Amino acid sequence: MGKLHIGDMSEKFKAACEVPERSNNPLIKVKALAYQIVGRSDLDKAELFYHDFGLLTQEKTAHRLILRGVGSSACLVVVRKQKKNEILGFGLQAVNVADVDKVAKTHGVSMAPADYPGGGKMVALNGPDNVKIEVIAGQKEDNGIAPSAIGYEYNSPLLKGRVNKPLITKSQPADIYRIGHTAFSFKNVVSSIVWFQDNFGFIVSDFECAPGLTNPVMTFMRCDQGDIPSDHHSLGIPNVPFTGHVHTAFELKNFEEVGSSGAWLREQGYEHCWGIGRHTLCSAVFDYWRDPYGSQYEHYTDCDVFDNTVPAGYHGLHANAQHQWGSDMPSDMLELSWKRAPATLYEAVKRLAFDKNFDFSTLVKTLKAAGSKPTPQGHEKKTVVETV
Repeated sequence: MGKLHIGDMSEKFKAACEVPERSNNPLIKVKALAYQIVGRSDLDKAELFYHDFGLLTQEKTAHRLILRGVGSSACLVVVRKQKKNEILGFGLQAVNVADVDKVAKTHGVSMAPADYPGGGKMVALNGPDNVKIEVIAGQKEDNGIAPSAIGYEYNSPLLKGRVNKPLITKSQPADIYRIGHTAFSFKNVVSSIVWFQDNFGFIVSDFECAPGLTNPVMTFMRCDQGDIPSDHHSLGIPNVPFTGHVHTAFELKNFEEVGSSGAWLREQGYEHCWGIGRHTLCSAVFDYWRDPYGSQYEHYTDCDVFDNTVPAGYHGLHANAQHQWGSDMPSDMLELSWKRAPATLYEAVKRLAFDKNFDFSTLVKTLKAAGSKPTPQGHEKKTVVETV
């Protein structure tokens, strides 16, 4: 099966890249991202943001908050009460309990009943850089929750289905259907990608590369469900100066929902990062926001899905590589705004001084590629065809 590669897809990137596209013999193959794991000092403050973002409280105690969407999963975000505010990790959906047991035995840990809505069995691992990875299966799903949004009729140039009915939408929290993907930066990009490939069967959808580097600047990986299509990526791994959580994304029904929920978040005073726009790789319509603790969250809709026959794409990094349309990516998305630059600079200096996997040459080449302009595309002249 062929694939459309966007931008610089020179074979030189593929030849130079040291990262495999997939594992030849993964331990198991997970189905999807299951939930995010968060640590927060104030559960009430965290809950308010998640409600405004579009999630609903499924369970709340003095020590834990669990949130869901309108879809069939009753657990999309797990918030644990702790002193340090941080994104701890994420859960992965295994195909069955036998696969969870296989992970447990291979890693020398115990499989246990999942203490989450829906039950099931799970195993907890320390992934690269001690990011918390939980693998879960056997959860019972429910019928979901009736969405709050009303369906819309759109008047297209050729079909005017809405007659004598003005379309008036209101700003309101989104109806979140599912968790789509998360992105983490790790100290050793190659070994981290291989770890997720070997253990969970992730396959690369796309690499973004910079001239002169053997490691990709960005790697998008999807779940391998054979001939069943999976999201373009459930996991993103960038190779950037800072490490840790980058963002986590949740899927909405349509473009209208992205817009109306963004208006709601703006009215509540939350910090906007970037959007609305359409990504290049994955094609999704996106809108990024920050919670009160500075963590990035994304609303998205209309994302590409691929089965396991689609090969990895190799693309050149440039200033507009992340979006087809919309405003240019702001510095805040890269943690380089005036507000966040000091912390990012500290992380960069620390990595350059102590981390052999990210040196000054890597930083320079990445920044040079990120600031470069894409090869201009010619404008096709429109013509009118006369018919007799």
